[in-house]
Amino acid sequence: MPPNRPASPRSATVRATSQTQTKIEEAVAADVSPIDAHECMGRRVIIPRDAWPRETCTENAGRGWTARILACARGVATLRFEHCTTARGIPYQDVKLQVDRLEPI
Repeated sequence: MPPNRPASPRSATVRATSQTQTKIEEAVAADVSPIDAHECMGRRVIIPRDAWPRETCTENAGRGWTARILACARGVATLRFEHCTTARGIPYQDVKLQVDRLEPI
């Protein structure tokens, strides 16, 4: 069994750089143009809080939950939550909503 060693400064820097790079890529890749039901796969969107008004939302200053469009057919999008999990840390199941209810981010 290898001895317990603290993470090297280099590995901590690599992790921090990787996290920063991911945030930069998301910011650069932000697409706030209207959502086209024919070309929306992969888009990040906000599912408005009014989709489930009894649920507490802490994402996006309470506006709604961040999701990614996995598929779209006949104006209905299949969505995967990006951050939202159950109290046990299990991701919520994918949901389907009308594209015109979603907000681009």
